[in-house]
Amino acid sequence: MISNRSGSSSNSALGFGSLRRGPFAKFAGLAGMGAALALVACSSSDAVTGAGGAGTGGSGAGATGDAGSGGTPNGGGGSGGAGAGAGGVAGSVGGIGGSAGNAGAGGANGGASGTAGANNAGAGGGSPQCNTAAGKALQFDNSVVDLMSGDLGADFPGGDVPRTIELWAKFLGKQSWKAEGSILETGLAAGGGNKVLGLDLSGYDGTTAEFGPYTNGFSDNNHPNGVYVPNTPESGWLHLAWAYTGNHGTFSFTVNGKEYPVITQGGKPTLDFTPGIVTLGASQTFGTQGWSGVMDEVRLWSVAKTPAEIAANMNVVLTGTEPGLVAYYRFDEGSGDFTDDTSKKPSHRLQSCTSKSTRCAEVNAAKPVWVDSDLPGPFSCAR
Repeated sequence: MISNRSGSSSNSALGFGSLRRGPFAKFAGLAGMGAALALVACSSSDAVTGAGGAGTGGSGAGATGDAGSGGTPNGGGGSGGAGAGAGGVAGSVGGIGGSAGNAGAGGANGGASGTAGANNAGAGGGSPQCNTAAGKALQFDNSVVDLMSGDLGADFPGGDVPRTIELWAKFLGKQSWKAEGSILETGLAAGGGNKVLGLDLSGYDGTTAEFGPYTNGFSDNNHPNGVYVPNTPESGWLHLAWAYTGNHGTFSFTVNGKEYPVITQGGKPTLDFTPGIVTLGASQTFGTQGWSGVMDEVRLWSVAKTPAEIAANMNVVLTGTEPGLVAYYRFDEGSGDFTDDTSKKPSHRLQSCTSKSTRCAEVNAAKPVWVDSDLPGPFSCAR
């Protein structure tokens, strides 16, 4: 798989020169914990004391407050539960002459909307907190076929369309920098050029890394024309992203949120991405014994993320519903031969290859290894 991607183009109709060739717990959302309380306002026959207070938010709505026999003009509203509880229900009735109390505010975290009171509706609860703790990750070994792959179908469209792939990759020393070792590949190169968007390596020298983000045609960045990133440690985590704007557009490649220039052929690109296909730890065409290293936080997009967007969100746990986000893999299963994205959509499952197929150029000789992630933080939750 050391063979490079230079040589005569197999997609000459597109006017591109060289083609790539080769032989080859996170914190869980808090449950509502507050018990509902009812506050009762006491009075004598002549007193004008407080009206019934609204219940505080708990795991459900707060209990209805009891009315006082005499009342101030408005009953007090209950406050929301501190956890994931719904907003409290307002006091049912104010004291004599008083109007009904306001509804309680929604819980601070994870609550449902408060139940409407007779006077004003309760505010909605907060959204569930995300899990920012380091969980699990997947480790691959380029001495064996241990890839994971899947076919996301129409969810990951093909053609000359926008696409972004990004991940955190942990390099384990010299073996992680083997030239042509594919880390992440989308599409299939079979049948012509510019059908893939992939990330691989072109070497490492001293303290300078050489990356080879590729399309198998218009932009391949092979040694000695790779993307050089000086002062890069031989071991440790790096965030990598490779994006294309679609429609004969432009490319961007970032390392730790900083953009580096890539080599392209003359003219405008016309890409023809294969839809659906995703391969972790190897390439389907250029070497199924791909990369040695650990990966986490893989994100696949049907939009072109700008370098600024990549930098702003590479340390953010996404909600999973961001516009253009096709699949988001966090690798927290911790065992087994498959991984699901955060949507848990069956067609988004990536798994080891037990037989040859469209998504499996080879049968796995081993499984990637689940390891504890030591991804550098801190991470925050998307807003």
